[in-house]
Amino acid sequence: MLDTILQLLAYSLPPFVVMAVAGAVGASVRIGPGWNSAILHFAGGVVFAVVGVELIPDILEQHDALATCIGFALGAAAMLSGPPPC
Repeated sequence: MLDTILQLLAYSLPPFVVMAVAGAVGASVRIGPGWNSAILHFAGGVVFAVVGVELIPDILEQHDALATCIGFALGAAAMLSGPPPC
């Protein structure tokens, strides 16, 4: 039992430390709009990659390919259209 707990700590402690340090740096350092945009675009690309690699193949096994493509395209278009102007 103790071995399992120590193994869990060994796997969970490094991500915790990295997140804590990154949070502290993020709270204290201000970046410019160009870097902010680049980071947000990178995060959006990661989301698209996860959807394309992990979710789409499973959905295509259970549903029609044409309906899946249309739904994905409409969802991407809605997301990229952005918020309405104020």
